[in-house]
Amino acid sequence: MSAPYMPLFVADYLADTAHLSAAEHGAYLLLIMNYWQREKPLPADDRKLARIARMTDVEWSDAKLNLSEFFEEQDGEWRHARIDQELSVAQQKSAKAKASARASVAARQANAERTLNDRSADVELLGEDREGKKDSPESKSSTTNVRSVGKPTRPAADEKFEEFWKAYPHRGEASDPKKPAREKFDRAVKRGADPEAIIAGAKRFAEIELRAGRAGTEKCAQAVTWLNQDRWHDYQPAPSDQQPASVFVARGSEEWDAWARHRGKEPLSKFYPEHRAEGWYFPTLLPPSIEKAA
Repeated sequence: MSAPYMPLFVADYLADTAHLSAAEHGAYLLLIMNYWQREKPLPADDRKLARIARMTDVEWSDAKLNLSEFFEEQDGEWRHARIDQELSVAQQKSAKAKASARASVAARQANAERTLNDRSADVELLGEDREGKKDSPESKSSTTNVRSVGKPTRPAADEKFEEFWKAYPHRGEASDPKKPAREKFDRAVKRGADPEAIIAGAKRFAEIELRAGRAGTEKCAQAVTWLNQDRWHDYQPAPSDQQPASVFVARGSEEWDAWARHRGKEPLSKFYPEHRAEGWYFPTLLPPSIEKAA
């Protein structure tokens, strides 16, 4: 078959067949579809035409007059000018597509042969160097430099992911697929994310989830989700000059007010995701003067 579909120009069809009955419409469509599928004219034989049109001999006798006006009888065949034209167009398109495909295959084969020839030439040159002379310092240096420049090796990337996977808190028996997490980790690194920052964020997240009792349970986020949302940015340890202590005090609490009175001003604050509140880390829960009095 020249094409998997037969073009049907609806406006033209309806204009040309307005005088046909419903039965004649069905018969005409069956005739032209058979013509298209076989890619050749219909036989000028009433019995065969009636069978193609799914009509009895009597029904065909009544419909033949109207239907025959769409065809031209030549050499014992019913020919349809419009379908012949569309078949010719379809066959030309098919021939062009096949020629294009053959040209594409030939081009790929030529490229493959050139690549193979280039590699063979490199191997022959390498063999000549080994048999005819010793490697010079320049050649060794050149080879070393070429090999040293390139992308990081896969084992190094795998080691960083395994370090992350070991640090992440996970979900116990709940689902936490490793393969998609590895893909997200690799994509993040390719985008420019620092693997050490991702690992540090995972460790910080694990500490928080452990204290909250979510580590090892289904309440803990899947690693792939955590990576997909770049959540390591939310769990980076604060620099030592910004977080000099280890006790978190929530803003607005009695302890916060005590520190405000002790310092004579409102303390610096920021939002901490692990506490889901604004506050700051202080050396102790209460200022030294209050703790001594207590």
